[in-house]
Amino acid sequence: MQARIIISLNIVLLLCCNVRSWTRELPATSTQTGDSLSVKVGETVLITRSQGYCWFPNVRRLSTGELFLTLGMGPDTTDPEANLGGTSAFCISTDGGKTWSHRILEGMLFAAADLNPRRDGSLMGLGFQILPSSPGETKVFEATLTVISDHALVITHRRGIRVTFPEAIASSRIESNRGGKITEMPNMVFAGSILPSQDGGLLASMYGNFRGDKLYRTILVKSGDKGKTWSYLSTIAQAAERWPGMGDEGPCEPGLTRLADGRLFCIMRTGSDGLMYQTWSTDDGKTWEKPTSSGAKGVAPQLRLMTNGVLACSYGRPGPVTLMFSRDGTGRTWSNLTPIFKEMSTRYTGLLEVAPHRLLIVYDHVPYGWKPIPKEDKQSFDEIYGTFVNVD
Repeated sequence: MQARIIISLNIVLLLCCNVRSWTRELPATSTQTGDSLSVKVGETVLITRSQGYCWFPNVRRLSTGELFLTLGMGPDTTDPEANLGGTSAFCISTDGGKTWSHRILEGMLFAAADLNPRRDGSLMGLGFQILPSSPGETKVFEATLTVISDHALVITHRRGIRVTFPEAIASSRIESNRGGKITEMPNMVFAGSILPSQDGGLLASMYGNFRGDKLYRTILVKSGDKGKTWSYLSTIAQAAERWPGMGDEGPCEPGLTRLADGRLFCIMRTGSDGLMYQTWSTDDGKTWEKPTSSGAKGVAPQLRLMTNGVLACSYGRPGPVTLMFSRDGTGRTWSNLTPIFKEMSTRYTGLLEVAPHRLLIVYDHVPYGWKPIPKEDKQSFDEIYGTFVNVD
């Protein structure tokens, strides 16, 4: 994705393709050592493939043990009609990511989801796009909430989720590629994580533009009624002017987590070729430190605080799919940059600790980049892989 506010995931027909052997370069087993940290890249598994679109993976875990991997099944486009009718898919693993189910089509699932499993075995997510609650409304919007439950056998969608902002949200008039135009679409989307707040509520990250913003800002919204309504809590990061080394978009695509000491930590994309910036909150998201550079360039960073206290971050672009680590678990400094996949990829990733000290990073391989596989090419596939990494 190119951090546009409007994307789509259209339906593709090729759901199940014959598996063939592949010869592309996959991560070799390797070890990187640093001060008191050893990172060993292990085996890679093929999760799913298609001769249609099959990309932008992410992965979460239910407390009942199932891994739930989501992926896009349509083009990355600014067509809002395609976005509203788009399709994603999911795969399930019941053995920690070693093997995966067939790909199952499902309407738009979620863009922000529980970072950690809920005790009741469910997984909650919020849809990417929000829409005005009434024609011409600029501060009150509606979203869709999805709950995965019963060992990932049941998926329920709830529409009419209310999201309220203190200022007007910017909008864009997008011309549909199906002809004609559609009403203006709001420039604010859910992305990243849902976390419990310290007072029993829920926190979720978003990014986009308030009216007058020249660049993206990343914000935090809060719910006190189990996700039925959300309201603006704070701006995590906003760039009134360019920060050193940042990209041309502003802070977006946030990775949000809670650290062991209770602080919130957020790392964000600033552009396709810009440094990721990061910030901390000591008051449960009400206020945030001035953002500082992480020192690494990347898109859509994913965070996992491991059981050994190490904070892991996956990202990519312009470089390869990469893991980096904060040994003290704070995100202040990063080390042990570990390349995972160097071939053509969107560089969007998902990250889980599937066992103590053992990570699973998921990513795509797209041989034609942002373009679809030509019909005359019967040998190539878009593919989703998972690589296991041990961190001690």
